[in-house]
Amino acid sequence: MDCYEIDDYRAADITRAGIARHVTTADFLTVEPQPTYDVVAMYPPHRRDLAAKHILHAHRFLRPGGVLGALVSLGIQNTAGAAGPKLLQLLDHTHVLDDIDLQDGYLLSPTGLRMRAQLMYIHADDTQA
Repeated sequence: MDCYEIDDYRAADITRAGIARHVTTADFLTVEPQPTYDVVAMYPPHRRDLAAKHILHAHRFLRPGGVLGALVSLGIQNTAGAAGPKLLQLLDHTHVLDDIDLQDGYLLSPTGLRMRAQLMYIHADDTQA
């Protein structure tokens, strides 16, 4: 697994845990997408527009037929801001494998608020490159 983490301390923890082939400390949105991955798993920032930007960017890393899985707050499809309509367009033009409401699952926001969570799986189309 390759990992991009903006926080130096979390990147060091991931490196020490030995769970990633490569750990790069960087703002993920600044990384040039290369469509080389069959699977992208992510836990984007909680802010809805920022989460949508991360999902749109991550989708560009997928090979044709790849799958993106994201753990997001419930209702991300209602995102406001510039990325919201683009995310809805992506969801309309790609095959969403599943959108699971984790009814008993919550995310803890950076402010300490509990938010309902969902798993979103987005399939890259067969011509994506």
